[in-house]
Amino acid sequence: MMKELFLLKLGEIVLKGQNRRVFEDKLKTNTRRRMSKFGQFRVTITQSTLYVEPLNDECDVDGAWEACGAIFGIASMCRCRACEKDLDAIFAAVCDYLGDELSMARSFKVESKRSDKRFPLNSIQISQEIGGRLAEEFPNVAVDVHTPDYTVNIEVRETAAYVHGPSVPGAGGLPTGTGGRAAVLLSGGIDSPVAGYMIAKRGVDLVVDYEHQTLKGCEAPAAGWVKELKLEDGQIKAVVEWTPRGARYLENKEYRYLSPVVNVRKADNKAVGLHSLALTNTPAIEGMNPIVNSDNFEGGQHSMDIKKLAELLGLGEDATEEQVMEALKVCLAENRSLKETEKQPPENVVANKAVCELLGLKAGAAAEDVTAKIMELKSGTVDGVNLAEELKALKQQNAEREANDAVTLALKAGKITPAQKEWAKGYALSDPKGFGSFVEKAPQIVPMDKIELGDVKALKSDALDADTLLVCKQLGVTPDDVKKYGMKED
Repeated sequence: MMKELFLLKLGEIVLKGQNRRVFEDKLKTNTRRRMSKFGQFRVTITQSTLYVEPLNDECDVDGAWEACGAIFGIASMCRCRACEKDLDAIFAAVCDYLGDELSMARSFKVESKRSDKRFPLNSIQISQEIGGRLAEEFPNVAVDVHTPDYTVNIEVRETAAYVHGPSVPGAGGLPTGTGGRAAVLLSGGIDSPVAGYMIAKRGVDLVVDYEHQTLKGCEAPAAGWVKELKLEDGQIKAVVEWTPRGARYLENKEYRYLSPVVNVRKADNKAVGLHSLALTNTPAIEGMNPIVNSDNFEGGQHSMDIKKLAELLGLGEDATEEQVMEALKVCLAENRSLKETEKQPPENVVANKAVCELLGLKAGAAAEDVTAKIMELKSGTVDGVNLAEELKALKQQNAEREANDAVTLALKAGKITPAQKEWAKGYALSDPKGFGSFVEKAPQIVPMDKIELGDVKALKSDALDADTLLVCKQLGVTPDDVKKYGMKED
């Protein structure tokens, strides 16, 4: 049986562009911090959904679920059961995980989403199949696809199928820490706390200073930053990340109270905004309670066992907090350096098999061999042969062959005389299309039986009869040409 987990659907983050990863990473960090109080949880983001999975049975799942409702950046959320991507497994998970709620409902319907397109059934077919089986399993619960009393949700994703009931709204907004920093004013009324909550919902960190120095126009270092705000039992509770100096003041009890500064609207004397919070020992609000840290936070930060950290870092048991922090900084710097080194490509990259084959090299050829081959190709010379000159010679040979063929065909067709052969060859070489058009339109000027294209026999006699001389005169052929090329005997 697979464990229960949470599916937290992202809100405005999905509208972000190239910086979307920044918001997602911040949301994961905030979620891990909130979950650490309740045990060990795995937090991942896939397909615009934050997965929160308990890693052992010691986890306080109910407490973690309640905490998820206060995490900014979550639009909706649901508790679900994961199972194999199989109809029988999905049906069994629905009956086991949602059977009690389903049996108490008057009507139901099944809604399915198939993110994994490799699954053989589409969303409608999944709903039809599981819905039909549930109707037989729970005959007292009617099927109502319009206004059901209970909705069974099935999501077929890449890694598994997930079944759950109706989702509940999340806190919305953007992850805390992604909207910069701002000052907040608190009053005794509800207006200013709500305003502060709405600002925090936009991902803004709220400042806590010393003795209201922010109002005095002087240097005003922060004592801490409000990372999270939530309304609970009629109270506003905040998670504060104290600066080292601010944490020391609280630890030594040099400061005990928190003083809010409120912006008041003159028209009706109502608080309309939160300007800042301040550490002070003289709060203006009567009955102000001292600052209270939760059991799992010290100065707004997670408490940590210094001795255990010192042991892990190879330091002695008597190591101070400052020494531990310095050792941690060194480890982080080394880790970053290692990651950067891993990103750098090796000096001698081996080319892939396909590239080697195209270049005529053996698979696994070194980078310098591949580079040399590519530069050789760019220069136009391979194995001492100039590719450009070789291509030019081949083109010339091909052109001459085509010209000779065209002239031969023209001679056979009687469109030119043997005396015109050299002229025709030159024409065909310089303008193949023009010569072709000339041959096509030219009349037949020589009887085809009077032309011998093979070995031409010479005339037996130097004497030409009157008819031959007349024909030669009409064609512009001299008696010498006739003697040179000869005539075919009757």
